[in-house]
Amino acid sequence: MEDYIKEIFIETAGTLKNFISKDERMLVTHLKLSGHINSKDFDVLDDMCTCWCDMDEDDNHIVNIDEPPFLKYLDLGDCLLLPDYPYLPEFTYYSKLEKFVSPRNLESTTDLHIFENSQFLKQVVLSDTLKEIGNSTFLNCVRLEEIDFPESLERIGSFSFCHCESLKIVKIPANVSQIECAAFAGCYSLEKFEVDVTNPYFSEVDGVIYNKDLTKLIAFPCGLKSNHYSIPEGTKVIVEGSFLAAQIESISFPSTLEIIEG
Repeated sequence: MEDYIKEIFIETAGTLKNFISKDERMLVTHLKLSGHINSKDFDVLDDMCTCWCDMDEDDNHIVNIDEPPFLKYLDLGDCLLLPDYPYLPEFTYYSKLEKFVSPRNLESTTDLHIFENSQFLKQVVLSDTLKEIGNSTFLNCVRLEEIDFPESLERIGSFSFCHCESLKIVKIPANVSQIECAAFAGCYSLEKFEVDVTNPYFSEVDGVIYNKDLTKLIAFPCGLKSNHYSIPEGTKVIVEGSFLAAQIESISFPSTLEIIEG
């Protein structure tokens, strides 16, 4: 199918439906919006993103790439969400999106699993205002290779990048204060984390994330190419989910260990 490119300026939030017919929504492959948007506009985007699936014999969802909708590039980078609700609502379900550019005043993806199971998603551009990535936001986005976190980011929710099997690079910015349970579990291409040295909450030791005083092990990179890992002396707590889906075969515990959460 040939690319179907459309650009729309929305002067009044909630009026996207006036600029794109229901039939056209099924055919657009590249959509760039500018102006002001709200939840009513995301209802239209839901029509353009959500794919209903067949099930295989193992009850896995199979997206039919030959059936509409066909939207694969969604650019909201020149859009402003209404200031009283600068969040993303649910608008995807097994989408065919390959690239997503977030609204420029986005503060949170919320905990709605927004891009969960977006199996074709390769690239995400996040706004400089983003403060939190909600629980399971990018769960099972198996083709996502890299994520560039803005300096404004403060929270990475539970399972937010779980089973992003192609994710290779994760750099934790200085303002991140929360990395929750199993945020990067099952990221089999991720061999190490990088943490900004000025971050007052977390440190990185040989690619593994610890809290700042090195008493808690926070997150272990699932793709670390080693059969054995020795947790350093001084570690008192292994945080819940920190080793979930790790590929190592053995662990040595330090004499200082007190708690294995979960």
